[in-house]
Amino acid sequence: MAEFKANLEEMNRALDQIAAGPSNRPLLDTLYRDAHNLKGGANALGFLRLGDFLRQIEVSFEPARKRGEPFTPDLAIALKHAFSVLENAVKEAERNKSDALLDFSAAAERLKSALAKGSAESGQNPSRLA
Repeated sequence: MAEFKANLEEMNRALDQIAAGPSNRPLLDTLYRDAHNLKGGANALGFLRLGDFLRQIEVSFEPARKRGEPFTPDLAIALKHAFSVLENAVKEAERNKSDALLDFSAAAERLKSALAKGSAESGQNPSRLA
């Protein structure tokens, strides 16, 4: 779990850099890769709900990475919130040895909404979002 926390801190720093300026493809790739690795770690430890939420975070980087859509302030705010939720969830999962009681629905909906809004503003089809 220490590695998980360290990766989450790195993701927060990278997100701050992206939110402060124009989209940076290497940083987006790092954020995507970190989310992907954390997802795999969570699933390997049996924290499947946590892994599912990390998949939603992972997917949130795809419009900017794959389609060149702008990384919107709304998405940055939604991701900051998601990272905060993750931080608390990791503490709970570690304490309870389970993620069964964790609820990511509000944070996941916030991400989905920010992605849809960003896609609509850039002229992309929001129905393509995961």
